[in-house]
Amino acid sequence: PTVPPADAFAQAMKTAGSQRLLYRRVLGQFLSIIYFPYWVVQVDRAGESCLTLVDAVSEKVIDLEAPPGWGGELKEDSGSLEVVAGFRPLVCPNCGWNFAIRPADCVFFCSSCRRVWQIHGRDLSEISYQVATDPGGRNAKRFRYLPFWVVDARVQAHSPSRYYIPAFRYSRLKALKNLAEALTGKQPPFGPLAEPSLDLEGCFYDQEDAVKFAQMIYIGADSDHLGRIETLDKEQFSVTGMTLVWFPFEEKGLSLIHPESGFALSRSLLR
Repeated sequence: PTVPPADAFAQAMKTAGSQRLLYRRVLGQFLSIIYFPYWVVQVDRAGESCLTLVDAVSEKVIDLEAPPGWGGELKEDSGSLEVVAGFRPLVCPNCGWNFAIRPADCVFFCSSCRRVWQIHGRDLSEISYQVATDPGGRNAKRFRYLPFWVVDARVQAHSPSRYYIPAFRYSRLKALKNLAEALTGKQPPFGPLAEPSLDLEGCFYDQEDAVKFAQMIYIGADSDHLGRIETLDKEQFSVTGMTLVWFPFEEKGLSLIHPESGFALSRSLLR
């Protein structure tokens, strides 16, 4: 690859056509290099040479007469590549237990030693967490627990605000935004659960995504959107703390309902 990661992101973030946006944040970003196989066939005829490129999967001819010099790039020394693609076994660094794998998760819960780990590149780092109790004191086993990032942030010289940001994947991102607004408005308390035997689901959104999400909630909480965007542009939104918390949702039919806010999620849209 010859395109730096920053340039690749910049190209991907360009607005299509004349579309105007006030503010945008992209969540759950993945930067991947995808390799496509081609056959490169050298053809000599009438004293001239050319290259024919054939898609090795679809068997379609991509270029019938590519110039011979094009192949020179393939022969360049690839010693500048610092990392060789490989596999990272997703097992607990503490006890060696296999994680319950979901392909898009970046945070994993170990059901053996009950620790939580987040992956950064090839490294797994432990993060602290809490499990919120049901405000009605009901049995924890009747609930399904979903992960949230609780973000404490200070804007300019004001007192810190607390944002409740979903860390799980859901097919409708707008519903997650509405849920974040509902819980941020309610400010439900959380504390350590008396029963530590629950098996918890992993997280799709990491801390960086949580900060972006919190900034979107901050902008939408006031009618002066442009003023709040200007505040963010001046880097006056500083995170003072972040906690990973699993909150209880009551299972009713095809819905999951948060007990305090009454907000309902469709179970079928959880991914």
